[in-house]
Amino acid sequence: MEQATAMHGETDSCSICGNAAGNRVFTAREMMFGRRDSFEYLECAGCGCVQLKTVPKDLSPYYPDTYLDTAARYEPRTALVRFLRQHRARHWLNGGNPLGRLLAAIFGEPQGIGFGIASPYVWLRRCGISFDSEILDVGCGSGALLLMLRDDGFKNVEGVDLFIRESLSYKNGARILKGDIYGIHKQYDLIMLHHSFEHMPEPLAVLQQLHRLLRPSRFVVIRIPVASSFAYRKYGADWVQLDAPRHLFLHTVKSMELLAAAGGFRIAGVTHDSTEFQFWASEQYLADIPLRDERSHLTNPGTSMFPREQIEAFRRAAVDLNRKGDGDSACFFLQREE
Repeated sequence: MEQATAMHGETDSCSICGNAAGNRVFTAREMMFGRRDSFEYLECAGCGCVQLKTVPKDLSPYYPDTYLDTAARYEPRTALVRFLRQHRARHWLNGGNPLGRLLAAIFGEPQGIGFGIASPYVWLRRCGISFDSEILDVGCGSGALLLMLRDDGFKNVEGVDLFIRESLSYKNGARILKGDIYGIHKQYDLIMLHHSFEHMPEPLAVLQQLHRLLRPSRFVVIRIPVASSFAYRKYGADWVQLDAPRHLFLHTVKSMELLAAAGGFRIAGVTHDSTEFQFWASEQYLADIPLRDERSHLTNPGTSMFPREQIEAFRRAAVDLNRKGDGDSACFFLQREE
């Protein structure tokens, strides 16, 4: 790995599995906003987890107002639109809805919101969720996914996010609490963490709390970047998903298995849902182009360093890596043990 050095001391142990032998330390830069501050990460030789060695006392400079859109923008849909969306949702969730099947054929399956490529109905079906299930989205920002689910007919959806400006109550019934999971005291049928788990400083304590908030035999869905991936092996310190210093833990399947067991869960399944982002953004970092730079493919795709054919090739490569279980983003289905 670029800039990696072998560790010989016994003080740098993995906070997931405790291993202290053969671990490596490397330096990564803040490249989303182009600050280029340097941070040391430890790669565990045991479980493979990559973790920020020292978390800055104040992370707020790395989460500016432009980091995430937390503004509450929602226009209520008409009764007819909600009626049609809910029939389509019933088709995708349970089948057996002729009108929903027709609408799905015309308009397609609802698209995923945020990172990854999977429709939310992929994991809603897998978790046995109904329209009456109680669902919590942790680290949901302004709640775009919950707004979609509520309009689709899910009656009990709410979210929690520490970094929104204030608690939100939308006209369609979706609710977002400003706070963290330790201030919640009810139980749910499904808890979701969509690319928020890697930002949390005490992953085992988080899982233990999620275990308390989840009903027996139900599921936590955790979608995160994974270091057990081709992109990490290829790009090392320039892998875009390191996202120094915001990403505190870049887990592997093995480190997630260890955490899940310690937290009272079993991993019922893992699916990879990486995209072409792992390639073009990492290639930009190699070229010293930050993610939010004017030259970035994110900002100006038409004038970026990548022709359309190259992006398509990256997209095909991502699909192939997901099929092989080697993509750099994965969805973990954690089922609570009795």
